[in-house]
Amino acid sequence: AVLAPEEDGGLGLGLTELCLVSHELGRALIAAPIASAASVARAVAGHPLAAEITAGEKIVLPALAEGARAIGDEQPLARLQGDALDGRKTGVPCPADADGFLVTAGSGDGFVLAFAQAQTVEAAPAMDGTNIGGVGFSGSSAVTIAGENDARARLSALLDSLHLSTAAELLGIAEQAHAITVDYLKIRQQFDRPIGSFQALQHRAVDSLAAIEMCRSLVYQAARAIDGS
Repeated sequence: AVLAPEEDGGLGLGLTELCLVSHELGRALIAAPIASAASVARAVAGHPLAAEITAGEKIVLPALAEGARAIGDEQPLARLQGDALDGRKTGVPCPADADGFLVTAGSGDGFVLAFAQAQTVEAAPAMDGTNIGGVGFSGSSAVTIAGENDARARLSALLDSLHLSTAAELLGIAEQAHAITVDYLKIRQQFDRPIGSFQALQHRAVDSLAAIEMCRSLVYQAARAIDGS
């Protein structure tokens, strides 16, 4: 509910707040597509589906990529004919846990965003303990969320949210990894002294901290810029 407007039962907050949440999820290594679901809730704002997502009645995840094609490609191979969707999407996070997917597709009226349930789900374990895979649609019943111009604007905002929240999550992971490493430097002994007393390792730790702080500044400046646009 972080990003969804209040009229859809959401909190009506911005990317800065979503990044704060994603940052903490990264620090705790919580491998769940929380930011993705939150981003979809805003992308479908004004549609009854948004209220179902914010109420926790449905988990809807983005299904935007097609093979090696770019995520968010505005000329997708997936096709929507009436209310029937055909196509396949790849690189979907935790597809087996979703109640449905927000899909990019082409139609007789142009580019659209649609909600549909997949007929086939293929998921493989990922390194972080989640799963990732592809979803298939073959005449699947679909609901159009937005068409042509509105769909492109919603997709652009959705991609901003997905990319930036992922960056914030990775920032949290890097921050926690740095903290664990510094703790280890204090307790690991070699030559009867903590290895953290060695200047070479101190320099490495400082370089790591500087990179993390630069990343933090960039992530939150980008979030503030998008929220203010």
